[in-house]
Amino acid sequence: MRTHRLTSLSLLTLLGLSAAACTIRPEPDPDPKDLVPRTLYAFESCDDLLGYAKENAKEALDEYGYFYGGGGWGAEDDLDGGATGAESGGDGGDSGGEPQEPGIDYSGTNVQELGIDEPDLVKTDGERIVALAEGKLHYVDTTGSEPMLRSSLELGDLWGSEMFLYEDKALIFQRLYYWEGQALPADVQAWMNGEYGAITRITEIDLSNPDALKVVGNLYIRGDYVSARLFDSTSRIVLQSFPTGLAFKSPWEFIEELITDNPDFKWPETQAEWDALYAAAQAQSKLHNSGVIDESTVENWLPQYFFQDVAGGGVGDSSGLLYDCVDAMHPGTYSGLGVTSVLSVDLEKGLSPEGGIGVFAEGSIVYASAQNLYVATQPWFGQLWGGDGGIDGGGIDVEPEPIPDGGDPNTSVSTSASPGGAGAPAPDADLPAKFRADEEAGALSFVHKFELPAGEKAVYRASGEVRGRMLNQWAMSEHLGDLRVATTDQSGWDTSTSESFVSVLREEAGELVQIGQVGGLGAGEEIKSVRYIRDVAYVVTFRQTDPLYTVDLKDPSNPKVAGELKINGYSAYLHPLSDTHLIGVGYDGTDEGQLLGVQISLFDVSDLANPIRTHQHALGDFGSTEVAFDHKAFLYWDPTDLAVFPVQAYSWNEEDFTESYFFGAVAYTVDAGAGIELVGQITHMVDPQDPWQNGDPALRRSLVIGSRLYTVSDSGLKASDLGTLADVKWLDW
Repeated sequence: MRTHRLTSLSLLTLLGLSAAACTIRPEPDPDPKDLVPRTLYAFESCDDLLGYAKENAKEALDEYGYFYGGGGWGAEDDLDGGATGAESGGDGGDSGGEPQEPGIDYSGTNVQELGIDEPDLVKTDGERIVALAEGKLHYVDTTGSEPMLRSSLELGDLWGSEMFLYEDKALIFQRLYYWEGQALPADVQAWMNGEYGAITRITEIDLSNPDALKVVGNLYIRGDYVSARLFDSTSRIVLQSFPTGLAFKSPWEFIEELITDNPDFKWPETQAEWDALYAAAQAQSKLHNSGVIDESTVENWLPQYFFQDVAGGGVGDSSGLLYDCVDAMHPGTYSGLGVTSVLSVDLEKGLSPEGGIGVFAEGSIVYASAQNLYVATQPWFGQLWGGDGGIDGGGIDVEPEPIPDGGDPNTSVSTSASPGGAGAPAPDADLPAKFRADEEAGALSFVHKFELPAGEKAVYRASGEVRGRMLNQWAMSEHLGDLRVATTDQSGWDTSTSESFVSVLREEAGELVQIGQVGGLGAGEEIKSVRYIRDVAYVVTFRQTDPLYTVDLKDPSNPKVAGELKINGYSAYLHPLSDTHLIGVGYDGTDEGQLLGVQISLFDVSDLANPIRTHQHALGDFGSTEVAFDHKAFLYWDPTDLAVFPVQAYSWNEEDFTESYFFGAVAYTVDAGAGIELVGQITHMVDPQDPWQNGDPALRRSLVIGSRLYTVSDSGLKASDLGTLADVKWLDW
């Protein structure tokens, strides 16, 4: 946190700063276009795109000299949700012999839609397991009597990384952040041109020789990886990027320059003098930043790539824009200057920086059906405080606090601007109307639909809007051509006004038109999980208790709440066991709403008007499970009715005052008639009283191949007997 001491004043140079700052440009002419707010409009040329970016950036210059590059209601990463391992499609691949069948011989990744693969940190084709752990890609051969670790390939930081497996290729997505001293190849550092920031690295790995895994190519993109899907051989990759290479300067940088250039400079000792000092620096900052915007080029606004032809396949290294200006679009209403990109990579042809399109809006929630990809974005939501002061959203933490009334002017005070604190700016001060936040209005989410032609780049089809914000990818589901969307809305920051909705959108003449909606779900609560099964939506809301709502969608123009069940705690993930029963994994709770340990529940939903919980099993006094935020951590193996998921549990014994830990996976048989029965537990811990003795023992994934259950952690892989859970083999990474 930056602090400054206020003493006496010398404003000799500041008067010049103030005079120069008077040349700030006038407000631009109103946009003559009558645009539909939610619809996407293509740019006609690079000049068209550059004009859009510059105009909106200069309008958004705030009173501190920065502009707001990002915005919108915050949305959770879409990497959570799930479907049955038995239902999910295979991950491709054939390493010889009789082909394995997903759902019969091995479990695939737990995905949302049948046949549409989702990336994960562990993949299998029934004869091998590839896993990302401890900074490496590990290749495990499972064809013998015991699994064998054939080789491992060093990849570096794997935080948030995941991959696809397709035939003898692995496509790996890594989230990187380049800063001074980080180990990146020299040519990549040169491409970054001395600027730090987020990078996505997409790597193609050749798996054809299990004993010598080989990097074929690396595609570096300026921006954050969001999510991806695999349709046959084509991967659709969603990224989010922000403007780069813009040398903006804050008011404090001008004040610091003034101090450096004037050895006799003295700090002001009155509030009025201090205000004059800061106002002059603020005006100079705005003037400088306006000039930076004027000098910007398309390369500053669209995402850039750098491709490394590591294997030397004849393609060669290359760099440039991820796509052309005419492949970029903008919504009819300003939605920030961050860009959401959809990149298509055909794994039959190999990794290539081609086939991209982009939208000037921030999209962090991605859903895919068999034919279409949907990206949810938000219109601008003005916000003057918080953030890091950068161009990628939020506000500025450089607003000076006033000298306290009656206080010592020599006292060092904080310069951090925070909501309601001294020195915090008034909301929406001096902002154009389109950048202001209406604290009484609720949220609004835009949904953009892209068609996915086989082997070609995505094609924009239509856009729509719904009231409220989405939880994650599970908020959306396409059925018989209609898109169903579950959202939560509230007035401003007042959570007591929240309620949830299920809306139905239908494509008509280039728009996703709302044809039906039901609201009133969970008054004062927010959505915690959603599951659509054909023409029924199951929605869990929570603040103190867990209402499980059943929503009848048979008539999409007239959706109705059919039934409701209230229980303590909530289910963070819902999994279909059959047409009449659901499995819920989440947290137990008290009557007052305090969350306790992890629990698994079985719900009978055969009567939509009267859903009931027939069985429940809780684990420990307190705990957590990765399933609560990532559906791919859940395994349901239909042939043996086996549910397996990771748990970290903690318990306290009141009688002997002892505590106990459990880091591992729990396995249950779940049957509509017999209910929930514990089969056993699997752990990678060496010492139950010292869980961290052997690295990180937290289990991440479980999968089935033949008669073996495999569990994976950052410490290693364990093979267990599928029936008894007895240990068979341990492999250290």
